[in-house]
Amino acid sequence: MTFIKCSRTSIYLSIYLSIYLSIYLSIYLSIYLSIYLSIYLSIYLSIYLSVYLSIYLSIYLSIYLSIVIAIFCALLPCRHPAGIRLTDRSSFVFATIKKWGGVDGQSVVPESGGRFTEIFLEV
Repeated sequence: MTFIKCSRTSIYLSIYLSIYLSIYLSIYLSIYLSIYLSIYLSIYLSIYLSVYLSIYLSIYLSIYLSIVIAIFCALLPCRHPAGIRLTDRSSFVFATIKKWGGVDGQSVVPESGGRFTEIFLEV
Protein backbone atom coordinates (compact mmCIF):
# COMPACT_ATOMS: atom_id res chain seq x y z
CA MET A 1 0.00 0.00 0.00
CA THR A 2 1.17 3.44 -0.77
CA PHE A 3 0.54 6.25 1.63
CA ILE A 4 0.51 9.80 0.43
CA LYS A 5 2.03 12.18 2.86
CA CYS A 6 0.08 15.39 3.28
CA SER A 7 1.16 18.33 5.26
CA ARG A 8 -1.09 19.69 7.90
CA THR A 9 -1.47 22.93 5.95
CA SER A 10 -2.73 21.19 2.85
CA ILE A 11 -5.32 19.30 4.91
CA TYR A 12 -6.53 22.51 6.58
CA LEU A 13 -6.59 24.29 3.26
CA SER A 14 -8.62 21.55 1.62
CA ILE A 15 -11.12 21.49 4.50
CA TYR A 16 -11.36 25.28 4.52
CA LEU A 17 -11.88 25.45 0.77
CA SER A 18 -14.46 22.71 0.74
CA ILE A 19 -16.48 24.38 3.53
CA TYR A 20 -16.10 27.85 2.04
CA LEU A 21 -17.04 26.75 -1.45
CA SER A 22 -19.97 24.70 -0.30
CA ILE A 23 -21.38 27.59 1.75
CA TYR A 24 -20.63 30.21 -0.88
CA LEU A 25 -22.01 28.17 -3.73
CA SER A 26 -25.10 27.15 -1.84
CA ILE A 27 -25.89 30.76 -0.88
CA TYR A 28 -24.98 32.19 -4.27
CA LEU A 29 -26.81 29.56 -6.24
CA SER A 30 -29.88 29.70 -4.06
CA ILE A 31 -30.11 33.48 -4.36
CA TYR A 32 -29.21 33.57 -8.03
CA LEU A 33 -31.49 30.74 -9.01
CA SER A 34 -34.38 32.00 -6.95
CA ILE A 35 -34.16 35.47 -8.49
CA TYR A 36 -33.48 34.22 -12.00
CA LEU A 37 -36.12 31.54 -11.93
CA SER A 38 -38.71 33.80 -10.35
CA ILE A 39 -38.18 36.48 -12.99
CA TYR A 40 -37.92 34.03 -15.87
CA LEU A 41 -40.84 31.92 -14.79
CA SER A 42 -43.03 34.88 -13.98
CA ILE A 43 -42.45 36.42 -17.40
CA TYR A 44 -42.67 33.13 -19.27
CA LEU A 45 -45.69 31.88 -17.40
CA SER A 46 -47.51 35.19 -17.57
CA ILE A 47 -47.07 35.42 -21.33
CA TYR A 48 -47.73 31.73 -21.95
CA LEU A 49 -50.73 31.52 -19.67
CA SER A 50 -52.25 34.76 -20.86
CA VAL A 51 -52.03 33.74 -24.51
CA TYR A 52 -52.99 30.12 -23.91
CA LEU A 53 -55.83 30.89 -21.55
CA SER A 54 -57.21 33.68 -23.66
CA ILE A 55 -57.32 31.50 -26.76
CA TYR A 56 -58.52 28.41 -24.92
CA LEU A 57 -61.13 30.21 -22.86
CA SER A 58 -62.44 32.21 -25.77
CA ILE A 59 -62.93 29.09 -27.88
CA TYR A 60 -64.23 26.99 -25.00
CA LEU A 61 -66.56 29.64 -23.64
CA SER A 62 -67.94 30.54 -27.04
CA ILE A 63 -68.75 26.92 -27.81
CA TYR A 64 -70.05 26.21 -24.31
CA LEU A 65 -72.16 29.35 -24.12
CA SER A 66 -73.59 28.85 -27.58
CA ILE A 67 -74.67 25.32 -26.64
CA VAL A 68 -76.13 26.46 -23.32
CA ILE A 69 -77.96 29.37 -24.93
CA ALA A 70 -79.29 27.12 -27.71
CA ILE A 71 -80.58 24.59 -25.18
CA PHE A 72 -82.05 27.34 -23.02
CA CYS A 73 -83.80 28.96 -25.99
CA ALA A 74 -85.11 25.62 -27.19
CA LEU A 75 -86.68 24.97 -23.79
CA LEU A 76 -88.42 28.36 -23.62
CA PRO A 77 -92.11 28.37 -24.41
CA CYS A 78 -92.62 30.08 -27.75
CA ARG A 79 -95.54 32.42 -28.49
CA HIS A 80 -96.65 33.91 -31.76
CA PRO A 81 -97.08 37.72 -31.64
CA ALA A 82 -100.83 37.17 -32.07
CA GLY A 83 -100.86 34.99 -28.95
CA ILE A 84 -100.94 31.60 -30.71
CA ARG A 85 -98.83 29.11 -28.79
CA LEU A 86 -96.29 27.28 -30.93
CA THR A 87 -95.74 23.74 -29.78
CA ASP A 88 -93.45 22.48 -32.53
CA ARG A 89 -89.95 23.48 -31.45
CA SER A 90 -88.49 22.41 -34.79
CA SER A 91 -90.32 25.34 -36.37
CA PHE A 92 -87.46 27.57 -35.24
CA VAL A 93 -85.59 26.28 -38.28
CA PHE A 94 -88.20 27.66 -40.65
CA ALA A 95 -88.32 31.18 -39.22
CA THR A 96 -89.02 33.78 -41.86
CA ILE A 97 -89.11 37.54 -41.61
CA LYS A 98 -92.34 39.11 -42.79
CA LYS A 99 -93.90 42.54 -42.55
CA TRP A 100 -96.37 42.70 -39.72
CA GLY A 101 -99.18 45.21 -40.02
CA GLY A 102 -100.97 44.34 -36.83
CA VAL A 103 -102.70 41.65 -34.85
CA ASP A 104 -106.36 40.78 -35.47
CA GLY A 105 -106.68 43.43 -38.15
CA GLN A 106 -105.50 46.32 -35.95
CA SER A 107 -102.77 48.42 -37.49
CA VAL A 108 -99.66 48.81 -35.37
CA VAL A 109 -97.60 51.89 -36.27
CA PRO A 110 -94.42 52.81 -34.38
CA GLU A 111 -93.81 56.42 -33.30
CA SER A 112 -91.39 57.00 -36.17
CA GLY A 113 -93.94 55.91 -38.73
CA GLY A 114 -93.84 52.89 -40.98
CA ARG A 115 -94.55 49.31 -39.94
CA PHE A 116 -92.96 46.84 -37.59
CA THR A 117 -90.87 44.00 -38.93
CA GLU A 118 -91.39 40.92 -36.78
CA ILE A 119 -90.34 37.29 -37.02
CA PHE A 120 -93.13 34.87 -37.82
CA LEU A 121 -92.56 31.16 -37.35
CA GLU A 122 -94.01 28.77 -39.87
CA VAL A 123 -95.63 25.77 -38.21
